[in-house]
Amino acid sequence: MAKLNTLWRSRAISNPLKERLIEALIWPIVTNGADTWTLNKELTGNIEAFEIQCYRRSMKVPYKEHVTNETILERVKRGRGLLASVKYYKDYL
Repeated sequence: MAKLNTLWRSRAISNPLKERLIEALIWPIVTNGADTWTLNKELTGNIEAFEIQCYRRSMKVPYKEHVTNETILERVKRGRGLLASVKYYKDYL
């Protein structure tokens, strides 16, 4: 995620495209090996936190603004999809 900072800072790329890039570039790396994970409360929280962190970074929302996670999800017009995809991969395989 950090290696793509120049991409996230680019004003030539719209926010919806950045969101699609996150799903295409980041999610497959994160979910690699998800079928072997034991989804406990801590790991579930870490997955949800990482998803919000990715959206915050792509939208350039500083943490000092104290924007809630729900507000971030409303801005990107998406629900929490990363944890759902991890659960899908676990059940599918």
